[in-house]
Amino acid sequence: MKFIVLLVSIIVTAFPLIGMGSLEFTAKVGITVPNDELGQMYDSRNNTEESDNLIIQQNSGATAGWTVGFKALMPLSNLFHAYIHAGIHELGENNYTIYSEEGQQEGFIVAEQFIIPAGMGMEMHLLDSAATDLYFTGQINFNYLSSYNKTLTSLEGPSSSNIGYGLGIGSNFDLGLLGLNIEVLFSALNLSESNRGLKTLTSLTIGMTF
Repeated sequence: MKFIVLLVSIIVTAFPLIGMGSLEFTAKVGITVPNDELGQMYDSRNNTEESDNLIIQQNSGATAGWTVGFKALMPLSNLFHAYIHAGIHELGENNYTIYSEEGQQEGFIVAEQFIIPAGMGMEMHLLDSAATDLYFTGQINFNYLSSYNKTLTSLEGPSSSNIGYGLGIGSNFDLGLLGLNIEVLFSALNLSESNRGLKTLTSLTIGMTF
């Protein structure tokens, strides 16, 4: 619910900028690489969690996945550009073993994890030329993390909502009517969970700007 409220607020905030006719839109797709903390969906501290008298043990770390998203950007000057953004990351499958409290193996879980970030940020553009440029970016995000159990639907996958940030570097290439965008972004997802390990993503995306 918090994520929906934030996303609606961001869109409403963007409407006056759209009316000014100065927004640029970038749609992007790419790969995303998580740290192992993101693979520990059931517990980021010791890889196990008791649930309904069961103990869930992680068998492997997080695996890479894909990401898609969009960015609405308004140039404030030649140097600084402000933007809002939203997207989704889907990570690869994680494997877990379920044990009873007595240590008896009860089954397996194959699970996937989704991360939905939305927020706002700023770009600082350098080396600007007619054909290309280089920029550094920083953003503040609201992240919704959710998991889906593919093999044991009776055990609900955990989810959480957290505040995070992103830092990255990118470049734009002028193709005439459209622009090509390439960006590498590091994201910290759960700064509001001080008692758990830091979950991070590193993504490489290619986008089209129009």
